[in-house]
Amino acid sequence: MRKLLLFYLGTLLSSAAIAQYIEQPASWTYSVSVVEENTYEICFQATLREPWHMYDLGPYQGGPQPTRFTFDLPESALLEDAIRMESPPAKAYDPMFGMEIGSFGGKGVFIQKIRLEVPTALIRATVEWQVCDGSSCLPPEVEEFEIRLGDGPVVASETTADKAGDPSPSLWGIILQA
Repeated sequence: MRKLLLFYLGTLLSSAAIAQYIEQPASWTYSVSVVEENTYEICFQATLREPWHMYDLGPYQGGPQPTRFTFDLPESALLEDAIRMESPPAKAYDPMFGMEIGSFGGKGVFIQKIRLEVPTALIRATVEWQVCDGSSCLPPEVEEFEIRLGDGPVVASETTADKAGDPSPSLWGIILQA
């Protein structure tokens, strides 16, 4: 019984270690540009490895998971218009979903304009997306950004979440609890 337990434990740990080395097919970066005084554009860029593609902003009723952005703004910041795509996605009929769907291959660029009522602010943005290749899709992924807009110090009334103080459970903690 002990040998069997050790075998299963070793297999579980090996699988977890190998899974950590699987490279994600999409990576995200962002840049900020000043449009005019106290107005900024945040440009989010997804770079995708071949043959993967990512869906556009949708929405798709009964279809795939579209790319979705959410912004956590301080009271002193306002979204100007909706997020937009830099270039139009490739549109194609998808027989699996029975509808025309837009997607990006190689890269997708999304731009959001934000206006500040103070010189500096900390913006939190979250993007949720899904990638597919010709035969399968990966589960939706989430990427979080903390973006500082402006030149001066961040307004004192804003707080930053302490990620270091939020321990995530490790595999060892789960195994030892069992």
